[in-house]
This record gives sequence, structure tokens and C-alpha cells, in this order.
Amino acid sequence: MARIYIVEDEAAVRLFLESFLKKHHEVVGSSGNFDEAYQEILEKQPDLVVSDIILLNKQGDGITLAEKVNQKSWIPFVFMTAIPFPKEDKRFFSIPVYGYIPKPIDEQRLISAVEMALWRIHAEKQLEVFTLRLQKEIEKKKELEQELRHTLHHHERFLEQLSDVVFDMDGEGRILFVNKAVEVFLGYTPEEVQGKFILDFVSEDFLFFSRELLHLFQEDIIAQKIFEERVYEISFRHKAGGVRWGRVNIVPLLTTSEILIGGRGIVYDITREKRQQERLETQLKRLQQEKHYQVIVRYVLERINQTVDPFPLFPRLIEFLRSSLNIDGILLFRKTQEGDKSFFKRLFCACYETRPCQRFLRVDIDDRTEFKRIIYWWKRSQVPQPFVSYWDEERIQKAVICPLLFEEKLFGALVCFWQTSFHLERSFLTILQILAHIFAQAIRRHDEWEQYTLAQKEALEQRLLLEKAQDMVSFGQMMSAIAHEVRQPLQSIRILSESPLYWYKEGKAIPYEKLLQNMEKITQRVQRIDGIIQGMRQAALAVATVKPEPVRLHEVIDEVLDTLQQEIVQETITLQKSLSPVDIVVRFHTAQLVQVISNIVVNAIRVLKNQPLPRVIRLETERINDKAILRVRDNGPGIPKEKEKYIFEPFFTTQPGVGMGIGLYVVKRLLSLYDATIAYRREGEETVFEMVFPYEEKNSFGNG
Repeated sequence: MARIYIVEDEAAVRLFLESFLKKHHEVVGSSGNFDEAYQEILEKQPDLVVSDIILLNKQGDGITLAEKVNQKSWIPFVFMTAIPFPKEDKRFFSIPVYGYIPKPIDEQRLISAVEMALWRIHAEKQLEVFTLRLQKEIEKKKELEQELRHTLHHHERFLEQLSDVVFDMDGEGRILFVNKAVEVFLGYTPEEVQGKFILDFVSEDFLFFSRELLHLFQEDIIAQKIFEERVYEISFRHKAGGVRWGRVNIVPLLTTSEILIGGRGIVYDITREKRQQERLETQLKRLQQEKHYQVIVRYVLERINQTVDPFPLFPRLIEFLRSSLNIDGILLFRKTQEGDKSFFKRLFCACYETRPCQRFLRVDIDDRTEFKRIIYWWKRSQVPQPFVSYWDEERIQKAVICPLLFEEKLFGALVCFWQTSFHLERSFLTILQILAHIFAQAIRRHDEWEQYTLAQKEALEQRLLLEKAQDMVSFGQMMSAIAHEVRQPLQSIRILSESPLYWYKEGKAIPYEKLLQNMEKITQRVQRIDGIIQGMRQAALAVATVKPEPVRLHEVIDEVLDTLQQEIVQETITLQKSLSPVDIVVRFHTAQLVQVISNIVVNAIRVLKNQPLPRVIRLETERINDKAILRVRDNGPGIPKEKEKYIFEPFFTTQPGVGMGIGLYVVKRLLSLYDATIAYRREGEETVFEMVFPYEEKNSFGNG
């Protein structure tokens, strides 16, 4: 929407113009007075002034008003008049006149003249902006051209030192420039090459291809189509004879006016790469003739590499090879040693018929005979005498025996035969050699696996024997300890039971109270012996009931403390817990874990029983990497330093008469069964028993 000012001395016409133009634009003001119109136009700066040429006041007409206004500010005018337009008035050449509306005013003419003037104003402003931008671009381009001249100077010096061939050519393929590297690449000096066509140096094998490329290049130049970088591998003729290979990268060659006039290229010498590639292609040519063979080899290799011992896969792989390679029969033999003699033992047989093959279960071989190459039989006269009958019975026309060699060691043989006569391609024999090599490697891996399994079995047996020996040592130590512990109460029982007989023989009377005391002491000694036996039975039973399962450690701790709550309160002990915020799961047997924690806590309660207040027991849990840790602390006196090494031995106790000294022994024994450990230490005034368990992931509980 444009801002318009109206100058008209007739009030009715002015009102008409205002009411009509307001429908389409913004009317910023109107006047019929020359001076008033002049002041308001300069003040409001409208986009367009619609003015009558003839004004009734004597100060001037519309043309004079336009002249005076445009001396101060550029504002376009559209004039209205009832008389013919005064084209001969020279004042029109100094003011921006953008339209003419004849009177009487027609609405259609009015809006057309105004819109045309506004469109022209907008177009001229855009042209002005574009002109300014173009001037800036021209100035910038001049600066860039100056920089480019300096850059080209340095660029030319760089090209002279470059080891790769750099050249410029025109649209016809004529070489305009080439650096000195062409002397090394093709044997020509730059002067010999410049001015000649690039096709003059292309080898015969690539001449047709190069002509096609040049034709496409010329079409791009004619159409001024700026192409992207192109890369080709082309062979060139050397001056001294022979062929040199180059990887050619070509980019557009443009003038400063962005006109495509040719191409700039760089040639990388890839002759050595190409020759090596040709040698490799020659070696792999037979394999590339049949992609089917490559798929078969890859499948066999992948299947064998998927397992540690590939031996069980052999029957299916042999049958797969028979059907996929169109072989009537395949026999796989393994070299076996029996005393001083070597022979081939047949491992597997895949024949064209379903009937089992009972021939050649064993073939004797001569160790003096070197078997390192493929043996190819295509007529009966070539077949050794032991195999002639089989050749005739199976109507064999062709057979191949391929040695299973790996690292120059013979592991067996792969025998293939056909009942039809045809030509065997060299690539097929190469495939058989590769397959034989794979099967030889698989047999060696099977042998290594058998040796490893046997070694593991022997190691396991040795470990079991060692464990049994250790158990026997522990058993002997335990029996010695039991004998020591039981001997004392038995000796006391003997003395107490023989004393009445002694007094009786001496003819002395035994007080009844004394006899009751002896009987009571005998009962106590028997109970002690029973406790020793029960403790040993408990330790033996623990070993026999190893049933690992995921156990939530915190739940077991709560169960133990709930069971011992009354005893803890009775002894005025403060119980503290510092458990991990994350639930900890270990692999143990629930009842045995309860027994382990109970023994440790009960020991702490007994130690604190005669200690002054405060008496504190604190249980802590945490997880460190893949380990779960439980610590039981108390502020008791601890164990004397010189006796710490005995605390986990059976019948060791620091409180004679209170326990059998079997608890910590059972705890350590149980923990070792589940790959857990226990350690004792003093930290300041505290006694710490730390148990370390392998951490069990929560998903062992399923979704729980």
C-alpha cells in the first residue's frame, strides 16, 4: 500500500480523488494551495503526488510545484489536466513525471495511471539497488583479478617443482601448457608436447575411449556446461617405447569472465600399481571366471570358522560340495600313523547313490613318496592296480586326488570322481586346491582342539587330585584337632567315672552329693563331645549341599538381624546399618548365606557381651565393579595380633567354654564353595570382617 498526496484546487474533485484512492492506498494529505501543498509534501514525503497542472492561485502551477519539491527531495508526480498535455514544455525534462490523467477523471484511468506509476517507481528502485550491487561486484572482481595474477605467478613456480604431470588444453584437445614432470613420465620435454594434441600421446588400447571422452568434453565447451571434476585411468605411449599408466583428473579451465575454454588436468603415475594389479588379476583370473566357486569357498570357510572343532561339520560340507560342484563322488581321507607305517583312513564319503560306500576304508601309503601335487586320472591306464576294480565297478571316467597340505605338512587327501567324460577347467582344479587347504587347516584345528581338550582333562584330573590331597591334609589336620579336643573330655570322664570305684575298693564311703557332682560333670563332658561332632557334621553337610542361586543380600541381612533381635536388645547393643542404596544380588544358597552372616554377627554379640557401653555392631554393603562387599564391624577388643592367623582354623577360639571354635572355619569353607572370600582386620578401635562375593546381575531373577 503506497502513500499518496493529492494537489487539486477544485474541492469536489479533490474529495472524489481522496475517497477513491483510499480504497487502494494510504492518502497522507491533500491541498488546493500551492504553498500549503509544497510544505506538506516535503514534510510527509509521500511515495507519489497526484497533482493538477493548472492551479487557480497565482503562485504557480503543478509543474512549478514539482520543480520546487524535487529541488529539495526526489518525489515522483502524476499530473491531471483538462487541456492537452503540454509536451513542448521543457520543464518536464527536469522533474520525475510518471503519468498523465486527462479530465474529466475516469476511475479506471485514475487507478491504472497510479498503479503504473507505482510499479515504475518500484522497478527503478530495484534497478538502483542492482546497479549498486553490480558496481561493488565489479570492484571486488578487479581486486580478485589482481590477487589472481600474484597467485598465478606463485602457482607456476609450484607446478615446475611438482612431480605429477600438470597440463592445460583447449577445446580441441591441444596442449597449451605442461610442466617438466612430463619428461619423467613420458620422456618428452615440455617444448615437444606443447602445441600437440593429447590424443597423440594416448596408447592404441585407449585411443577410441579417449576420442569419446574428448567428444563429450567439446560438447560441454560448446554448451558452456561447467562440469565437475572427472577422473579417468588411461595408458600413454612413452617416447622410448612401452606404456605408462596415469590417473587423469580434469577440471574446467575458465577465463576471468567465467567462460569455459578448456580443461586443466593432473596425471598421477600409477604404472607400478597397474602392473601389480595385472599380476594379481593374472593369479585370480581362474577364480574370477566362476563366481559360483567363490561363493562355495566362502561358505565352507565361514562354516568352518564358526566352530572351534569343525570335525562334526565335515559330512554336511562334503555333501554340499558334491552337489554344488556337480561331482559324482567325494572321498575324504585323513593321514594316520600306526607304528612305523602311515596310511590314509577314510573319514567321510559322499557318492551319487544313497547306498553306503564300503570300499577304501584304509589305503596304505609309502612315506618315501612325496604327495604334494594334484593327481589327475582321465583314462584307465593311468590308474594304479589297487584302484582299477573300483574304477571299473563305478564306471569312473575321471578322478582327481588332491593332497590336504597345510604349512607343507600332509594331513590327508580329497578324492573326487566323475562318471562322465568332460574337460576340467584349470580354475576348477584351483578351487579344489583351495578347498583341500581349508580342510587340511580344519583337520589341524581338530587335532589342536583334541590336544587342548585332553590337556584340559588332564589338568582337571590333576586339580582334582590336588584338591583331594589338600582335602586329605585338611582331613588329617581336622582329625588331629578332633582327637585333641575329644581326648580332654574323655580323659575327664574316665577320671570321674573311675573315682567311685577307687573309693569303693578302698572301702571308703562316697558322699551322695559328690557322686551327683561327678555325674553332672560327666554330662557336661559328653555334651562338649557332642558339640564337636555336630560342628564337624555341619561343616561336612555344608560342602555336600552347594546349590547356587541368585540371592538378595539385603533381604538375608534383614532376616538374620530379625532372628537375633532379642539377643541384641538383651545385651544392650546398638545396631547400625549402612547398606547400599542399590539392591545387591549375589549367587549363593539362601540358607547357607544366612548361616554365614549369623555366625559372624553371633561372634560379635558374644565378644561385646562383657564389654563396657557403648556396644556397637554395624553392617555395611557396597558394590565395586563386579564385586559385592559385606562388612561386619564391632567395637570389641579384637583378636591378639599373634593369633590372627589361626582364626579360620577349626577349634580355634578366644573364648574357651563359650564355643567350639568351629564357626569361622565353617564360614570360610562355605564362602570358598561360592568363589567368595572373607578377611579379618582392625581399623582403629573396630574389628572388621569383610566378605567379598561375585556380583550377580539382577536379570537372573527374570523381570523381578
